[in-house]
Amino acid sequence: MILTPIEKIKEIIDFEMGIYYLMLIARKKDNEHLTHSTEKVIRRVVRNELHLENSINELAGIANYDKENNYKLYISLNPRNSLKAYKNLKEQFANWDNEIINNPNIANKILKVDDEWISCLARNPAKKKWFMLDLDDKKKMGQLKNLVEDYHNIHILGEFETQNGYHILFQPCDTRKLMEDINALEINCELKKDDLLCIGYYDKNGK
Repeated sequence: MILTPIEKIKEIIDFEMGIYYLMLIARKKDNEHLTHSTEKVIRRVVRNELHLENSINELAGIANYDKENNYKLYISLNPRNSLKAYKNLKEQFANWDNEIINNPNIANKILKVDDEWISCLARNPAKKKWFMLDLDDKKKMGQLKNLVEDYHNIHILGEFETQNGYHILFQPCDTRKLMEDINALEINCELKKDDLLCIGYYDKNGK
């Protein structure tokens, strides 16, 4: 697996603000033999730098061992609010209590309560520390950087290479004019205010 150096990842992480989660996924779009129902997803909650490093190594090892699937590894862009997530999880438990009599499939969800916990974390950022531009064409990187930094005077705080492009991090700001200019230049780029940051990928064909 091609990984972003751990020290670079630590530069944009702030565990004092909240916890983070990692996601290793083999998607259908990267693996023709998979369906949406057979996609492989492994997620880990991380609470400190040592836990982060160990979990990244664990998930990278899983991807490297599996020679049948292509994987991508992500980390939550922003820290998560565990208290709000816990409240959401309790609400979900209450919903399950009300439904379990008439819906036997609820039992299957209870067996995957760890997945529900991470889903609750995903819905509850502690703070939007970063915005991210998701660029899908590496050839456009220079043009995009000039537009962001030189024309709009927005300081880029992190550049993370993905398989096809870059994830570009900067502090939250008014991005309406920036996105208008990006679209006018026909740069294939999407603004994400709270999403997943790609920190690694594995291609079984070595691409």
